[in-house]
Amino acid sequence: MTTPWEVLFEFSTVKAYSVATKFTAMDILYECPECSKQRVAVWPFPDTIMEFVDNCCNKKVVFMPEKGSEEE
Repeated sequence: MTTPWEVLFEFSTVKAYSVATKFTAMDILYECPECSKQRVAVWPFPDTIMEFVDNCCNKKVVFMPEKGSEEE
């Protein structure tokens, strides 16, 4: 199951990620799938799938890239 997300900052505010990814990293906002707390993550390469276990409630989150958003 994928986790809904939205762009918080198109270019990540974490300089190390921005430099390492040549400014492709973005900050995203999502809700914990267990308790619905708002969470923030840095998505280094938003054109690829990102998944990890969120340390909020130890639940897996999966972020899918948006398709076609650049073409609109």
